[in-house]
Amino acid sequence: MKTSLADGFYAVFDVGSYAVKAILIERRSGKDRVVALESELVQPLGEFPGEAEFREHLVQQLKLVAARLPMGEIRECLSVFNSRELQAKLVEPPSQVPPDKLPSVLAWEAKKLLSPTYRNEPFMFGWRLLRESPPSAILAVIPQAILQRHDDLYTAAGIHLTGTYAEVFGSLALKEGSANLGLPALSLINLGHAGTHLQIFASGELKFYRFIPSGAGDFSQPALPGEMEGFAQKIRFSFDYFRAVSKLGHIDELRLYGGGATRPEFFSFARDYFAPGKVDTLDVSNAIDISPILPQMAEPPGPGPRHVKLLPFLPALGVFRAHADPAAPAANLQARLHELAWEARMARLTALLPLWLGLSGAMVVTIVLLFWRISLADQLDQVRQKANITANDLISTRVRLTRLHQARVPEVKLSPRDQSALQPFLRPQRSADEILFLAERKRPPGLRLTRILIQSRSQNEDEIAEEEEAAPDQSQGAPADGDEAGQPAPPPPPSGPSQAQEQETIDDPGGEFLTIHGWTRGYEGLAAFAEGLVQARVLRRIRQLRLVPKGSGDQRFILKGELP
Repeated sequence: MKTSLADGFYAVFDVGSYAVKAILIERRSGKDRVVALESELVQPLGEFPGEAEFREHLVQQLKLVAARLPMGEIRECLSVFNSRELQAKLVEPPSQVPPDKLPSVLAWEAKKLLSPTYRNEPFMFGWRLLRESPPSAILAVIPQAILQRHDDLYTAAGIHLTGTYAEVFGSLALKEGSANLGLPALSLINLGHAGTHLQIFASGELKFYRFIPSGAGDFSQPALPGEMEGFAQKIRFSFDYFRAVSKLGHIDELRLYGGGATRPEFFSFARDYFAPGKVDTLDVSNAIDISPILPQMAEPPGPGPRHVKLLPFLPALGVFRAHADPAAPAANLQARLHELAWEARMARLTALLPLWLGLSGAMVVTIVLLFWRISLADQLDQVRQKANITANDLISTRVRLTRLHQARVPEVKLSPRDQSALQPFLRPQRSADEILFLAERKRPPGLRLTRILIQSRSQNEDEIAEEEEAAPDQSQGAPADGDEAGQPAPPPPPSGPSQAQEQETIDDPGGEFLTIHGWTRGYEGLAAFAEGLVQARVLRRIRQLRLVPKGSGDQRFILKGELP
């Protein structure tokens, strides 16, 4: 069973042949009140070139009505369903049918109600149990294709329906909300523009239902007496048939609602034509609060119909009350359509499930293989890196072996103490590129290098002797960097080695010498350059540092030192 509706706003739409209507209802603490009424006129089908254009017109009118409602705050949207293919019938199943088998019995009865055009087509049906013992129910059936087009119309307008009910279920809900109406016989007549729904209740129970394919749209403006009498006779024929079947004398009350009930000339005519029965409009003010819309309903003076502006919206109000009923799920055509669509989707999913499982398994296997390939690629890269490292180590080892074979130096095993004592003398000499790099790095600004020579001891001594014979006294007169500023230059170093240095040279072992030729601006920069070479272990000691004077500006220098 359905639980009661939650508090909030509910909108009910009614697409008729004369107007598109909507009623907004607010529920608070189980009490309902009508908040707003909206409508837009519908142009006749004959004014459009085809059915598609007319359908697009209905969509646009629905959008206009919905735009004036707070759609973002509405909990549910409902609709009234009317169609010439909609068939409704009172059914009395055999009393021995158990309650759980009643839907299947009603489905068989619904199939028999379909027109020959749709006899073999899928259909949807809704029902409402009127009496349990003996069982009695009202049944409404519609081809599924027509109901689907109805849902597509609202979907195109941006409205998601949660409930769609036939008009007969709304009439039942309106009758149940109005107490003490017409005992023993009452007739509710929904007088529409293109059709009329007639219900007859006896002792509060629905006993007769009929749809008359004629309405207020058949009347002139204003309605002629002959037109109204012809329409009233169709209603009286239904009353006569009901009296013949039920053995009742006459109909006590007639309650009119719908758009046609607002015609004052027909209302006056019906009071005289159906006498002694009481004719009036359906009043729902006792069942629902209509005070918020009373300012919109300026009642005309005189004995005419009451609540004229509310009457066309009463079928939509009845659908809301039917939706709030606990038995609503059985009568909700929209819910059954959604259920059928869900079953169809599940059936397709079940049919495609093996395929999806196969695709999923293939994807899993593919992903595993891809990860495996990536892992193998990583392992292959690591092996390649190790192979490259091993190859480089092998090349380095071969180079070292080649050097050892070329040097043919005998291996001498020394004690740690002897190794520490001989370590300063066993340091390897720097290569030529290292000497060039460090010489350029230690070169101060203002000093240029023009020539660098690495010589043996004998070559160095021959060159020193030749330079001393050519210019024995040039080194003593070399000006300092400070001459341009008028300051005396510091005394230059001696051009030749001293007696102590000669003694040290005799004691030192043989080695190679570095000779650097260049130009400098002053003695201070040259001295810093020489000191930097010694600190960088490019030279072990300076053997000769000579500055050759050459007028003003840069001066040529010669620096000779012993390599480590």
